[in-house]
Amino acid sequence: HKLAQQIYAEAVPVAKDFNSKLLKYFGTLKADERHPDRPLAYKKGLSVRIKTPASICEKTASLGLKNKNEGKEELGDIIGTRLVLRDSTNTDEVLKKLIEGVKNNDIKIFEIENYRPEPKYSYLSKKQLDNLEKVCNKMRTNGVTRAETSIPSGYTAVHFSVYLNDGFK
Repeated sequence: HKLAQQIYAEAVPVAKDFNSKLLKYFGTLKADERHPDRPLAYKKGLSVRIKTPASICEKTASLGLKNKNEGKEELGDIIGTRLVLRDSTNTDEVLKKLIEGVKNNDIKIFEIENYRPEPKYSYLSKKQLDNLEKVCNKMRTNGVTRAETSIPSGYTAVHFSVYLNDGFK
Protein backbone atom coordinates (compact mmCIF):
# COMPACT_ATOMS: atom_id res chain seq x y z
CA HIS A 1 0.00 0.00 0.00
CA LYS A 2 2.91 2.33 0.77
CA LEU A 3 4.33 1.84 -2.75
CA ALA A 4 0.97 2.72 -4.32
CA GLN A 5 0.72 5.88 -2.19
CA GLN A 6 4.23 6.94 -3.27
CA ILE A 7 3.46 6.38 -6.95
CA TYR A 8 0.16 8.23 -6.65
CA ALA A 9 1.78 11.18 -4.87
CA GLU A 10 4.42 11.46 -7.58
CA ALA A 11 1.78 11.19 -10.31
CA VAL A 12 -0.25 14.20 -9.11
CA PRO A 13 2.14 16.98 -10.26
CA VAL A 14 2.93 15.09 -13.48
CA ALA A 15 -0.79 14.83 -14.30
CA LYS A 16 -1.30 18.53 -13.54
CA ASP A 17 1.62 19.47 -15.78
CA PHE A 18 0.35 17.31 -18.65
CA ASN A 19 -3.18 18.70 -18.22
CA SER A 20 -1.72 22.21 -18.61
CA LYS A 21 0.06 21.17 -21.79
CA LEU A 22 -3.12 19.63 -23.18
CA LEU A 23 -5.13 22.75 -22.38
CA LYS A 24 -2.48 24.80 -24.20
CA TYR A 25 -3.11 22.85 -27.40
CA PHE A 26 -6.71 21.67 -27.13
CA GLY A 27 -8.42 24.15 -24.79
CA THR A 28 -9.75 26.27 -27.64
CA LEU A 29 -11.18 23.16 -29.33
CA LYS A 30 -13.57 22.32 -26.48
CA ALA A 31 -17.22 22.95 -27.26
CA ASP A 32 -19.10 25.22 -24.89
CA GLU A 33 -22.40 27.08 -24.78
CA ARG A 34 -21.07 29.90 -26.97
CA HIS A 35 -19.17 27.58 -29.37
CA PRO A 36 -21.15 24.33 -29.64
CA ASP A 37 -19.56 23.36 -32.99
CA ARG A 38 -16.00 22.96 -31.73
CA PRO A 39 -14.55 19.46 -32.25
CA LEU A 40 -14.13 18.33 -28.62
CA ALA A 41 -17.24 17.37 -26.70
CA TYR A 42 -18.83 19.81 -24.28
CA LYS A 43 -17.72 19.35 -20.62
CA LYS A 44 -16.00 15.94 -20.97
CA GLY A 45 -14.05 16.75 -24.14
CA LEU A 46 -10.72 16.83 -22.32
CA SER A 47 -10.01 15.07 -19.05
CA VAL A 48 -7.02 13.76 -17.11
CA ARG A 49 -7.27 11.17 -14.36
CA ILE A 50 -4.91 9.32 -12.03
CA LYS A 51 -5.54 5.73 -10.97
CA THR A 52 -6.58 5.52 -7.33
CA PRO A 53 -3.98 4.30 -4.85
CA ALA A 54 -6.11 1.17 -4.36
CA SER A 55 -6.04 0.40 -8.08
CA ILE A 56 -2.28 1.06 -8.27
CA CYS A 57 -1.81 -1.23 -5.26
CA GLU A 58 -3.84 -4.00 -6.87
CA LYS A 59 -1.91 -3.80 -10.15
CA THR A 60 1.55 -3.57 -8.60
CA ALA A 61 0.75 -6.56 -6.36
CA SER A 62 -0.65 -8.66 -9.22
CA LEU A 63 2.49 -7.98 -11.28
CA GLY A 64 4.85 -8.47 -8.34
CA LEU A 65 6.36 -5.00 -8.69
CA LYS A 66 8.70 -4.05 -5.87
CA ASN A 67 9.52 -0.34 -6.26
CA LYS A 68 8.36 2.98 -7.73
CA ASN A 69 10.51 2.72 -10.85
CA GLU A 70 9.13 -0.72 -11.70
CA GLY A 71 5.60 0.61 -11.12
CA LYS A 72 6.11 3.59 -13.42
CA GLU A 73 7.78 1.43 -16.06
CA GLU A 74 5.25 -1.40 -16.06
CA LEU A 75 2.00 0.47 -15.44
CA GLY A 76 1.42 2.56 -18.53
CA ASP A 77 -1.98 3.75 -17.37
CA ILE A 78 -1.33 5.36 -14.00
CA ILE A 79 -2.13 8.70 -15.61
CA GLY A 80 -4.80 8.66 -18.31
CA THR A 81 -6.04 11.37 -20.61
CA ARG A 82 -9.10 11.44 -22.79
CA LEU A 83 -9.98 13.67 -25.72
CA VAL A 84 -13.59 13.02 -26.67
CA LEU A 85 -14.73 14.23 -30.07
CA ARG A 86 -18.29 15.41 -30.62
CA ASP A 87 -18.29 13.34 -33.81
CA SER A 88 -15.83 12.02 -36.38
CA THR A 89 -16.34 14.74 -38.99
CA ASN A 90 -13.80 17.30 -37.79
CA THR A 91 -10.59 15.57 -36.79
CA ASP A 92 -8.24 17.80 -38.78
CA GLU A 93 -8.11 20.57 -36.15
CA VAL A 94 -7.48 18.08 -33.35
CA LEU A 95 -4.76 16.32 -35.34
CA LYS A 96 -3.14 19.65 -36.22
CA LYS A 97 -2.94 20.57 -32.51
CA LEU A 98 -1.64 17.10 -31.63
CA ILE A 99 1.14 17.42 -34.22
CA GLU A 100 1.96 20.91 -32.91
CA GLY A 101 2.35 19.45 -29.40
CA VAL A 102 4.58 16.66 -30.74
CA LYS A 103 6.77 19.13 -32.67
CA ASN A 104 7.14 21.28 -29.54
CA ASN A 105 8.13 18.15 -27.59
CA ASP A 106 5.24 18.66 -25.14
CA ILE A 107 3.50 15.46 -26.30
CA LYS A 108 5.92 12.54 -26.65
CA ILE A 109 4.03 9.75 -28.42
CA PHE A 110 5.70 6.34 -28.48
CA GLU A 111 2.76 4.13 -29.48
CA ILE A 112 -0.36 4.53 -31.62
CA GLU A 113 -3.24 2.05 -31.48
CA ASN A 114 -6.17 2.47 -33.83
CA TYR A 115 -9.03 0.40 -32.44
CA ARG A 116 -11.10 0.56 -35.64
CA PRO A 117 -8.73 1.12 -38.58
CA GLU A 118 -11.37 0.35 -41.23
CA PRO A 119 -11.92 3.65 -43.11
CA LYS A 120 -15.66 3.47 -42.51
CA TYR A 121 -15.22 3.57 -38.71
CA SER A 122 -11.85 5.19 -38.00
CA TYR A 123 -11.54 8.69 -36.56
CA LEU A 124 -8.25 9.24 -38.36
CA SER A 125 -7.46 8.13 -41.90
CA LYS A 126 -4.41 6.05 -42.73
CA LYS A 127 -2.89 9.15 -44.36
CA GLN A 128 -3.44 11.23 -41.18
CA LEU A 129 -1.91 8.51 -39.00
CA ASP A 130 1.02 8.09 -41.43
CA ASN A 131 1.70 11.83 -41.15
CA LEU A 132 1.50 11.77 -37.35
CA GLU A 133 3.79 8.74 -37.21
CA LYS A 134 6.31 10.49 -39.47
CA VAL A 135 6.37 13.56 -37.19
CA CYS A 136 6.69 11.37 -34.07
CA ASN A 137 9.56 9.42 -35.62
CA LYS A 138 11.42 12.68 -36.32
CA MET A 139 11.05 13.71 -32.67
CA ARG A 140 11.77 10.36 -30.96
CA THR A 141 15.13 8.70 -31.42
CA ASN A 142 13.51 5.35 -30.59
CA GLY A 143 10.55 6.04 -32.87
CA VAL A 144 6.92 5.16 -32.49
CA THR A 145 5.19 1.80 -32.79
CA ARG A 146 1.82 1.50 -34.43
CA ALA A 147 -0.78 -1.24 -34.26
CA GLU A 148 -2.06 -1.74 -37.78
CA THR A 149 -4.73 -4.33 -37.07
CA SER A 150 -8.12 -3.83 -35.52
CA ILE A 151 -8.10 -4.19 -31.76
CA PRO A 152 -11.27 -5.98 -30.63
CA SER A 153 -13.50 -3.60 -28.73
CA GLY A 154 -16.99 -2.27 -28.72
CA TYR A 155 -15.99 1.27 -29.55
CA THR A 156 -14.05 3.44 -31.96
CA ALA A 157 -10.89 5.02 -30.59
CA VAL A 158 -7.31 5.93 -31.31
CA HIS A 159 -5.01 5.48 -28.31
CA PHE A 160 -1.70 7.28 -27.97
CA SER A 161 0.83 6.17 -25.38
CA VAL A 162 3.10 9.02 -24.32
CA TYR A 163 6.16 9.57 -22.19
CA LEU A 164 5.47 11.94 -19.30
CA ASN A 165 7.74 13.58 -16.77
CA ASP A 166 9.41 11.66 -13.94
CA GLY A 167 9.27 8.25 -15.65
CA PHE A 168 5.49 8.04 -16.08
CA LYS A 169 3.81 6.88 -19.28
